[in-house]
Amino acid sequence: MRYSEIIQRAFSAAWKYKYLWILGFFADLTGSLSILQEWRQSRPGRGWQEWNQIRTWDELRDLAGWDNVGWFAGVTILLIFFILMVVVALLIIERICEGGLITNAGLLRLGEPHNLSTAWQGGSRYFLRMMGLLLLQIMLVLGLIIAIIGFLIILGVGLGGLMVLLALVFILPLFFAALFVVFIIFSYAERFIVLENNGVVDALKSAAVLWKQKFGKSVAMGLIAVGIMICFTFVLIMLFLLLFIPVFALWLFSPVLAILFAIFIALPPAAVVAAYLGAYRSLLWSFFFLELRAPAVTDVSAAAAPAAG
Repeated sequence: MRYSEIIQRAFSAAWKYKYLWILGFFADLTGSLSILQEWRQSRPGRGWQEWNQIRTWDELRDLAGWDNVGWFAGVTILLIFFILMVVVALLIIERICEGGLITNAGLLRLGEPHNLSTAWQGGSRYFLRMMGLLLLQIMLVLGLIIAIIGFLIILGVGLGGLMVLLALVFILPLFFAALFVVFIIFSYAERFIVLENNGVVDALKSAAVLWKQKFGKSVAMGLIAVGIMICFTFVLIMLFLLLFIPVFALWLFSPVLAILFAIFIALPPAAVVAAYLGAYRSLLWSFFFLELRAPAVTDVSAAAAPAAG
């Protein structure tokens, strides 16, 4: 297995085809921020200077006119509903973009035409299956976490806190190992869905078989990918600190300037880096999957074809 060639190919493709950054941006659930000025319009005489001088929650409540508990509770409920709607919308876009990245990775690998249109068509075609696969993955991980927490609670009640700490020494490595396996199998399953037109159940079965057949290569690529992403995460943290420390400093003197600085100066470069990494991550696993399945995957152009009505 030519791991270095696959890694280099993913780096090069992610850099060369920058339109993939758009897909990568949403495929990793990286969102954007917005500023609402509705309060200022509904509160005559309340200029930005007054908002800018707010230092405590009580001052914010008085300035906004939150003297009615029922009204405040209603706004809170609406805000929670809005956040849930945004999360659902981002999940939908994320699934379409992930499917689009996989589609175009297959087209790119085979030297066929690819663009945002083919990505959107491929992602839309397999959206329901990709969403179902994601929900199964979330349920599996949550079930694993709940089972571990329940076991630790029972252990703590029966044998005390010291046994819980000792159990964590053994359970945490097993938990992360399980997450490692789950991530690889579900990554394969996504590609079986998009590149080989499998259903969700069949994709998971095929992914599990591929994991067993290519166990050594899968573990090796998984560890390489984890190492690369750890390095990138460290770079992202450094970039975040470099860009957002001024935001925290500005907030002490001018919240409005801090928000403007974050949106127009700090956020764009961080978003670009995150978008590139999202595209690279998906391309890496798609190219690796195609390398493993080279004899089987010979035509992925059907994935980019419009879905039948």
